[in-house]
Amino acid sequence: MVANKTGMNQKQIGEVLEAILEVMKTTVSSKGKLTIPGFFTLVVKNRKARTGRNPQTGAEIQIAEKDVPSFKAGSELKEAADS
Repeated sequence: MVANKTGMNQKQIGEVLEAILEVMKTTVSSKGKLTIPGFFTLVVKNRKARTGRNPQTGAEIQIAEKDVPSFKAGSELKEAADS
């Protein structure tokens, strides 16, 4: 569909998509923030250490602190989902 809308061929679209994904990976690995206005914001958040439970045994376990990517939908993306 993107190729039809842009007039680009599928190989070119694939290269553009790979470049976008690489920028997203670089942003996440450097703990940066990526925003495409109206569509989404991608940011890395820190999840603090906490106590959890092993679902098989019910025993308490310690879950280590770690950084996780967080995705927040923008207004245009939310409106598209509602229609």
